[in-house]
Amino acid sequence: MMPLVTVILSAWNRLQYLEAQIESLRCQSLNPLNIWLWADRHPLNNHKTYDYLDIDKLFLTNCGSGVYGRFSAALLVSTEYVAILDDDMIPGRRYLENCLTTCVATDAIVAAAGVQFLSSEQYLPCDRFGWTARTAKVMPVDVGCNGWFLRKEWVKYLWMEPPYDWTNGEDMQLSFLAQKYGGISTVTPAQATEEFCATTSILGRDEVALSSKTTHYMARSEQLKDQLKRGWKTVKRVELL
Repeated sequence: MMPLVTVILSAWNRLQYLEAQIESLRCQSLNPLNIWLWADRHPLNNHKTYDYLDIDKLFLTNCGSGVYGRFSAALLVSTEYVAILDDDMIPGRRYLENCLTTCVATDAIVAAAGVQFLSSEQYLPCDRFGWTARTAKVMPVDVGCNGWFLRKEWVKYLWMEPPYDWTNGEDMQLSFLAQKYGGISTVTPAQATEEFCATTSILGRDEVALSSKTTHYMARSEQLKDQLKRGWKTVKRVELL
């Protein structure tokens, strides 16, 4: 019997993709036991309701909880595995199956996309894997981005230290603290074909993307320097040892 997984989605300012996301999840070869939605209030959705969606549980907040709120919901799942997906992911039909297979084989957090750092001072430039790049093999990465598939018991590592920034870098915090406290690495799965890939559409390159803000990568560089001082062992640094 296949292990059970709960998927957590986010609703903030890209509500137009939710139905397509949920439809893609209901058609997965590894069918999630539950689909939960973490919905933050935003000027664009203050009057929205979510009754029309095929979801199993709704978390509705009356204020913006930043990038960490959905990860607090992950602490509440009863399934062995949890997947947290960004709002611009429309996964291929076998994506969750692919993540599970990769997670079991590597004993690592499986991310939709990821980066390897080239510098100890700057987030960019970096080597990117997964996502629309359709990386053909499993790749070790420093930071997993866009979506995360992991054992529920690993979610606790995100909260072992206070966030460096509540509005940015939750992906960095997860990979860093899972490595530091649990010895858990992060990888991207092989995504050579559409059915295994993290997303079948390019939806996140718009004006509401956090990465479009001019300060986004500056803030990440500062977080990187801080976390390296606190023991983060990056892929390329380990390779040099």
